Amino acid sequence: MKRMKVLLILALVFSVFVACAQIHSVHPFPKDMEGIEEFPYPFKLPTYLPYSVEKVEIVDYMQTVETLPDDIAQTQANDFVLTVGVKGASGENLLFIEIKPFEELNEIKENNSEVILSNNDTQAKYSYREDSQTMTWNDKELNYSIIGFLSSNGNKLYERKELEKMANSFEVYNTK
Repeated sequence: MKRMKVLLILALVFSVFVACAQIHSVHPFPKDMEGIEEFPYPFKLPTYLPYSVEKVEIVDYMQTVETLPDDIAQTQANDFVLTVGVKGASGENLLFIEIKPFEELNEIKENNSEVILSNNDTQAKYSYREDSQTMTWNDKELNYSIIGFLSSNGNKLYERKELEKMANSFEVYNTK
């Protein structure tokens, strides 16, 4: 009987630790990504990726205006694009996260579907084309896209639900 109580207490303590670990997510991205210091606004990155991360880098930061406004709400659709590349240990695991000013989501077309993200009931759009798959949504004044290219044999690398899970995991990365 005493052993049963000890096992029950250990199981309870273990479940509390597991629950706490799930609440406090950690970004799989380094805190000081080279090139990120130029980006002037707070933004989010996923805390969940469907593979182990080998390398993360700023692939592109393009600013089309000389000076961005202090208030992100004053930015225009093409003022900037920040693209983060996330490479996995497998040569086929490569995703891009693109961040730009808010933009209207296009209407749903063939090979597209609407998705409602559970993290804040946000409408997102999933699209699947010959060479890529994309999950796109707006969060406050920013537009986010997760872009995955198809494998060398033309197959999808990720199911729509996997990209949706990533999109639901986005949390604040920088707090400028």
